[in-house]
Amino acid sequence: SQYGGAGPAGDDILYAQARSMDGPFTGPGGGIPAAVFSGAPGQFDGMHTCDPSVLRVGSTYYLYYTGAAGDHALGNAIGLATSPDGVHWTRAAGGKPILGPSHDVHRANVYGAGQPSVVYLDGWFYLMFTDTTGRAAGWNGAGQFVLRSADPAFGSGVQALDVGGFVPVTSTSAPRGRSIVDGFSADLMWVGALDAFVVAHETDGGTTLTFWTPDFTENPFQPVLIPGPWKEGPGLVRRADGHAPLSSADPCERVPFDVVRATATGRANAPTDLRHFGLDLLGSQACGNPGRTAATFDGVTMPSPER
Repeated sequence: SQYGGAGPAGDDILYAQARSMDGPFTGPGGGIPAAVFSGAPGQFDGMHTCDPSVLRVGSTYYLYYTGAAGDHALGNAIGLATSPDGVHWTRAAGGKPILGPSHDVHRANVYGAGQPSVVYLDGWFYLMFTDTTGRAAGWNGAGQFVLRSADPAFGSGVQALDVGGFVPVTSTSAPRGRSIVDGFSADLMWVGALDAFVVAHETDGGTTLTFWTPDFTENPFQPVLIPGPWKEGPGLVRRADGHAPLSSADPCERVPFDVVRATATGRANAPTDLRHFGLDLLGSQACGNPGRTAATFDGVTMPSPER
């Protein structure tokens, strides 16, 4: 959003909460949502901070976001901030971007790099993002690229997803050799019940869910459409680590997918009117063997019959 009271002028990241996905969402005290992260004048994100993707790993919250100093060609890059509570944030990496455009190919779309989505799985931070200069992006700059690292700031041990799988690279600006989705503004989630990643991205009829095996080499399931109107988004409803929530009705056979997306263009000619859409996939057989059961219930606490 762009709050007049949250300087400097530009995009801000807001915090709101509700008892259900259908709202109403308010600020912590019950008023309007509060701006909790804004631009840092003189830095790469001096005007705009937007597109937040938040993880909690251990006791630390990680905020990955798009930052820009102004409306300049190829000016977007990805930054990182950390927090002990998810509300009060401190810029990481010395306030510098952790990822910028690769400059493989310069196209008419001069957006740059941004729109991050991050998942934490088995010690790896998986970062999916847009880069309109990526070699494997489409003619219009559309495409989603993936890096992973054990370092949340992606300062060391970075691997990039290429045609043959993940390969070590020397920096986050290495050539973008492979895109996993032809789209912008997508969201990534790990689904333990399906042993697969899912990418939510907008298509003509609504939000399409595209599934990938853990190594991103195959599509284990057909794409699924969550129909309905949209203008921007989507955001998947995820756990704090970027994993899919369990079904409360039938975790062994049912997998819920819920998204929130903007459905109208407001008076400021910007996307607004966030609405909740979703569906459940049936027959997942998530408890079909011990390995699948363990993956499905990873991160879930339940009482022991022996205590």
